[in-house]
Amino acid sequence: MLPMRGLRSERSSRPALVPTLQRWTRRVHLYLGLLLWPIVLLFAITGLSFNHPTVGRGLRTVDVSGDELRRITGFRPWSAQEIAARVVEQLDGGKQSYRLSDEHDARFFGWPLFAAPTEKGREVLIVSLDDGSATLTERPRPPETPKPPFADAEVRLEAYDLEKLARRLSPLLRAKGIETQGELAPGGKHGPEVRFRMVDAQGVTWNVVYDLATGKLSGREAHAGRQSSWAEALEAVHKQHHFPPHRDMTFCWALVADATALTLIVWALSGLVMWWQLRRLRKTGGVVIAISVALASVVISGVHQELTFSFRSAER
Repeated sequence: MLPMRGLRSERSSRPALVPTLQRWTRRVHLYLGLLLWPIVLLFAITGLSFNHPTVGRGLRTVDVSGDELRRITGFRPWSAQEIAARVVEQLDGGKQSYRLSDEHDARFFGWPLFAAPTEKGREVLIVSLDDGSATLTERPRPPETPKPPFADAEVRLEAYDLEKLARRLSPLLRAKGIETQGELAPGGKHGPEVRFRMVDAQGVTWNVVYDLATGKLSGREAHAGRQSSWAEALEAVHKQHHFPPHRDMTFCWALVADATALTLIVWALSGLVMWWQLRRLRKTGGVVIAISVALASVVISGVHQELTFSFRSAER
């Protein structure tokens, strides 16, 4: 009997696999949140800021109803369907080559924006063509910063010309067995930059940016602070992406962004694991999960259709 009792005691002292996994799931879920909560909060706040651009900037905003706009200006809402019909009619020219499809209702995408200069900056008017309402927003002129004396100057360095580098790299494609219909050429909206500091004759230090693609120079005074609202500052950090070729703070930010993305993945999966561990909530949670998957599928599919409605809309 004693050996049997000892065996049971030994078995009971061994940590069970399932409870251990449950405990580690909760701990990973918790400590990742404690570690990265400031970054997650930043992404959340700036995500709201992108959708509500007047919040957090101290801008004066005035809403104008459709009735008030019509009374003051005589503007009445436009019909996207009527505009589409007239476009097709003129495009067709009576040849009956085109007709307006009944499968898709015409609608506006975006808003017209009008601006007028003011003493402090400009007044921006955004009009909803569907219902005739509008929004007036005061956009103050950004504070002026000293313009560097070398602004827009162009310096061409033949030894570091990107077009020459492209021609030099073109044989690589043929060496790899890749057939092309032309030679390599510099591409992308923004070329690589060389950033450095330069001191002028008066002892002023400038942050200088040299665009290798265009040869143009830009920059600002190194020790002059750049004034911007907290919303604009956080949005600028949010939009920073890609790993830079050098390991500076932007490289660290890219690492943090990757860690935040992986954390969100872990949160989603560990949340499902913790839900499954609660037996009494499995049915209710299952219904909620099914609704969330269906809702996400509908929204993602609908947004994708809007973004790919035309090549131009996909580039926005």
